[in-house]
Amino acid sequence: MRKLFNHVIIVCIFLVGCEKTPVLEVNTGRIDFPHTGGTETVSVHSNGSWTVSNTDSWLHITTSSNGFTLVADPNNTSSDRSVSLRVQLGELSQTITIYQEGTTLQIPIPSYQIGYDGGTLQLGVRSNISWQISSDADWIQVQRSRAVTEEQVTVSVAPNPTHKTRSATITVSGEGLTHTSTVQQDQAPRVLVIHFDTDLFPLPVFNGGSINGIIDWGDGSIQNFLPGRRHRYDSADSHTVSVTLLGSTGFEMSDIHGITHIDLSGYRDR
Repeated sequence: MRKLFNHVIIVCIFLVGCEKTPVLEVNTGRIDFPHTGGTETVSVHSNGSWTVSNTDSWLHITTSSNGFTLVADPNNTSSDRSVSLRVQLGELSQTITIYQEGTTLQIPIPSYQIGYDGGTLQLGVRSNISWQISSDADWIQVQRSRAVTEEQVTVSVAPNPTHKTRSATITVSGEGLTHTSTVQQDQAPRVLVIHFDTDLFPLPVFNGGSINGIIDWGDGSIQNFLPGRRHRYDSADSHTVSVTLLGSTGFEMSDIHGITHIDLSGYRDR
């Protein structure tokens, strides 16, 4: 009886000593999908029956004996999304973070300002989708070129021949997303040319709000515009003064004498 009892103890010790230690290993802790979706495989090393859980409908899981396959649907929204997968074997568990970027279409700078004489602007577009660009004004032309982190659009702006500010909207669109940027262009200055034959010439009274510009007195003297300026010449010969202004809407010259000709071609509304 004593020998039988000893044998039972030995068998119990043997069985306890041979009990398997649970093993659960995965080959990654994070997977990133592009907005277009895709397929990725996760390897699982285990000596037991493991499970994997998922709560998001955009991610599909197919298991096999040595891992599982993930299939992500396209993300057609502008928001990134993520989900945590829990691989479990008894009390052991491993977590894998699944991340998917959203659809990106962005113009970092919403508006631009350019002078009346026109020129070029560089408009950056950040995107991970196909897109088109257009302008609602014929005085703006756009040309695309690839850059390192974003695509550059060269915006060519024609000179503004009018005495009014103008604006245009550039629209970038693709896959249901639309972004715009506005180009504001300054008005062309008005130019008033007056011919006279006196040795003292006072400026006309100019109407308007905030007026600024340049006065070319015609004898080599050039000054910034100030209301009420006058200029004396060496003699009462024929002279020409040219006044280039922004903000002027009209002028009065009732008290000015000696005028021989007024050129309004650069001053009239256009």
